[in-house]
Amino acid sequence: ELEFAPGMLERGFEYDITLVATEEGGQAVRATKSIALEPSQLQVVFNGGTTRRVFKGNAGLVLNASLSADPDACKPQTQASCRTGLSFSWVCTDSSGKVCRNKAERVVGGG
Repeated sequence: ELEFAPGMLERGFEYDITLVATEEGGQAVRATKSIALEPSQLQVVFNGGTTRRVFKGNAGLVLNASLSADPDACKPQTQASCRTGLSFSWVCTDSSGKVCRNKAERVVGGG
């Protein structure tokens, strides 16, 4: 068994792993396997869930995705490292896919 510690191999690269098995008599057999490390999917988390209902007259709405994470950026024993390097941009659309606009006809959302 061959084990790699988290973060030892970089994502987006291909690696060749070679096994050499040797008999007592000295005869060796080789086998090579190529592996490609694909990036993991980002883990997107909306604090408070993904469904919100807002009613006219409410004070407003705050959306927060700061608990989202990049599993490939995680360092052992520290979840905070999973969130470094992430940036967010927001887009608002209604149920028909039309972009939200405020009363001043400005598009709601952005970086």
